[in-house]
Amino acid sequence: MNLKRTILITAAPLLVLIAGFGFGFLQFVSAVKNTEPLDSSVKYDAIIALTGGSDRISIALDLLKNGVADNLLISGVSQNLTLERIYNKTDIPQELKDCCITLGHDATTTIENALEAEDWLKKFEHKNILLVTSNYHMPRSLLIFRSKFPELNITPYPVTPLTVHSGQDTNTLPLLVSEYVKYLATGLRITFK
Repeated sequence: MNLKRTILITAAPLLVLIAGFGFGFLQFVSAVKNTEPLDSSVKYDAIIALTGGSDRISIALDLLKNGVADNLLISGVSQNLTLERIYNKTDIPQELKDCCITLGHDATTTIENALEAEDWLKKFEHKNILLVTSNYHMPRSLLIFRSKFPELNITPYPVTPLTVHSGQDTNTLPLLVSEYVKYLATGLRITFK
């Protein structure tokens, strides 16, 4: 066998893998950037907001305040963040403060967010959930949450950071590649568990 043929046979699977990764990545980016508006006529049982990105908490609080759902779990809140510190930055009616918002302080990963949500969901009979997180984080979050809670109707509410939407931030491409790799790894873990 000549050297060129050996190189071709050896390189072909690698090229196919690279092409598949690239095609999948382009689909992932397209899904991240193409978000549909929320149907405002639908009432949800609860909102689960995952911390870690800009505007996630304030948007989730606005949704609760506007009556989109009855309860809100903010998962992955740092240990020193209290309801009072959140309320100082938002205009939330006192009755919602007293009854309807739970801060989850235990989660530091998306999988832990789902575990934290599981404990919270056991207290209620929620079936129709609105999941709030950043648009680039949504595909992996949905994969994890739908795998963990197949009995729930989980509707995505992606929050689009300005830098990711416009593509003007130099960190956008590495962020999207990193999230895509995590998405693929999560899919493989769920498939082969």
